[in-house]
Amino acid sequence: MNNLFLIHLVCWENGPKCHKYFTHVLILLVIWTIIGCRYQQPVSSTISPPTILPPESQFQFPSRPQVKNMKMEHIIFYSGHDGNYAMYIMDSTGNNLTQLADSRIYERFPAWSPKSNKVAFVSNHETNAFLDLYIADLDTGNLIRLTNSEGDVLAPVWSPDGTQILFVSDENGDFDIYRINSDGSNVVNLTNSPGADGAPTWSPDGTTIAFVSEREGNEDIYLMRSDGSKVTQLTENDGSDTAPVWSPDGQQIAFVSEHNSNFDIYLMANNGGEPIRLTNDTAYDWSPNWSPDGSRLLFTSTRDSPDNSMYQIYVMNIDGSNQQQLTSLDANNILPMWWP
Repeated sequence: MNNLFLIHLVCWENGPKCHKYFTHVLILLVIWTIIGCRYQQPVSSTISPPTILPPESQFQFPSRPQVKNMKMEHIIFYSGHDGNYAMYIMDSTGNNLTQLADSRIYERFPAWSPKSNKVAFVSNHETNAFLDLYIADLDTGNLIRLTNSEGDVLAPVWSPDGTQILFVSDENGDFDIYRINSDGSNVVNLTNSPGADGAPTWSPDGTTIAFVSEREGNEDIYLMRSDGSKVTQLTENDGSDTAPVWSPDGQQIAFVSEHNSNFDIYLMANNGGEPIRLTNDTAYDWSPNWSPDGSRLLFTSTRDSPDNSMYQIYVMNIDGSNQQQLTSLDANNILPMWWP
């Protein structure tokens, strides 16, 4: 199965040699290999319509994460702490660690809706073949399968208003970015190109999408409108630029770059320009995620691992100062995000 993002999780589990191989070979050759750069009109997808699964579905629905102090910020993340990857929640100081009950439902790429009452995720539990997109409604207990694809569906991302979801699929042979209504209707291929695109993320106002492509021969960050039009290249550096995330006010984009021969966190204006380097070490720094007030960034790093092989979660100010380690579990701790 051709699956970039699952391979990425495997590499987190198996150390820097695998991660380096993933980055330079799998990203460059499998996902982001682009032939041509001409924008093509978005087209309707052949992905089948949604299905509401019966009550006897194997998934058990968890309640929303419960926190002791609602005045304190919290962080949700993946950890292999118990031997298998599961979701955990902790406060923003790294204390009060709690595993989320029945978190098997979030096995792959969980994405919480803006109101935190639904979770989009991908699974192949029904077919044991291609990964498809599902929504778990925590209020009603309904589990809805949104896609029935002839390729893998990956990395769902909710629109800011909760009405649409972006995802990546190789249904047409190459990985493209798709948009679907949250009820499963109106599936549209936004990057209908002969190559592959991925890592989409919405701007806070929902009008613009940042994504990653290698259509100019290098892995760079681009913008497009939410309908797939007006594609603009933002970065043009040596090495890979990837994992873009918008600031809450939409004025800046944090991302990961190796253009100084190492993967570090950078910051740039939403229209590109000279990036600001926020981390500078020999470790792998990854997964930037903005705090709700836009003053800090979560990220993962191997900097405190003796053999540079285990990811822990860190936080820093947006100018790169006051970098603090939040987790020290004897396992990889990845994909941090602020809650709610």
